[in-house]
Amino acid sequence: TQQSVALSRALHSAERCTQQSVALSRALHSAERCTQQSVALSRALQLARIATTCFWGGVMRIPLVNLLVRSPLPRLREQMLSVVECAEMVPELIDALTRGDHLTIVQLARDTSVLEVRCDELKNSLQANMPTRLLLPVDRRDLLKLVAQIDATANCAEDVGVLLTLRHMEVPEELTPTLKTFVDQVMDVVRTSQRLVDLIEPLIQSSFGGRPANEARAIIEELGRKEHKADKLQDQCAKILFSLEHELPPVGVFMWTKILNKIGDMANHSERVGDQFRLFLAR
Repeated sequence: TQQSVALSRALHSAERCTQQSVALSRALHSAERCTQQSVALSRALQLARIATTCFWGGVMRIPLVNLLVRSPLPRLREQMLSVVECAEMVPELIDALTRGDHLTIVQLARDTSVLEVRCDELKNSLQANMPTRLLLPVDRRDLLKLVAQIDATANCAEDVGVLLTLRHMEVPEELTPTLKTFVDQVMDVVRTSQRLVDLIEPLIQSSFGGRPANEARAIIEELGRKEHKADKLQDQCAKILFSLEHELPPVGVFMWTKILNKIGDMANHSERVGDQFRLFLAR
């Protein structure tokens, strides 16, 4: 009986040990699961931190706060408006030149320089305040090139004013009508590029597609035709000028060549504005 009781106690103790072993095993299993969950939570938190600083798997590091920055694209219209205002001084300069009004030329040249400084300020502001990590609908490098091309038109307008003040210039009578037609054509190209820049907001809203894109393509083609016409008029002016080379001093011919080139460059840069928009539409 005593041995039976002892055996019963031993069996009971063994059963308790087995239960404790099972409990311990369950506890270890639970601890292991907790550890896995902790690791998973840690990884999730790490991914969450990455997601707040990166965009889609770290392809582009874009702080989310920068996504809330206002797009600089609508400000292109403001820049273009200032550039056209500066370019509009060129016809006035040529009119004063044909009248032989040197004092007015000097004043207009100063006014042109003041307007060009304003254009530079807008350009610098656009370039300096354009977030490098902003999610833009167009390539940032292409956008910076567009800003530079728009500003280049104002630079050429200022150069025309400066050239006309370096030396007392006179317009040969044979050159006057073709020169005025040439300047008017160049200004037509500049204003056409302004129409294109005015489409920037509708293009953004339509994701550079649909009706605004078709209208932009039509203006780009128009820009090419008008700039080509301006080139032909510049060639005519050059032919008239060189036909008078025996009557004009060499320095005068040289200066006129520089002036014609600068006026023509205004149309060239305006056409390149269209080229940049063509890239936007292609992408």
